[in-house]
Amino acid sequence: MRKQEVAQRSSRLSFLFYFVWVPVVAVFVWVLMSLGSIYIIWSYEWRPTGRDSYANFEHRHYTRCTYASIKGATITELAVDGKCGWLRFRFGSEEDR
Repeated sequence: MRKQEVAQRSSRLSFLFYFVWVPVVAVFVWVLMSLGSIYIIWSYEWRPTGRDSYANFEHRHYTRCTYASIKGATITELAVDGKCGWLRFRFGSEEDR
């Protein structure tokens, strides 16, 4: 009987370890949000550079990227080397621009 109890207890603990990453990510996002804002890609403008540009992302040259934050603010900037990043961070005094 004791082996069953130990097995049940260890299976419950192993199930809880699947969710350990949730508070870690939450703390990380909270720290970043307290320092500034996280902006996620919202839209972009691009021009075709080859065949099948509409289906193949590699054949696109991005010209302008727009990012949106959780707070509702947006950033529009020119693409660097024809590419747009997924995230942008603005810290402290940069948000006033």
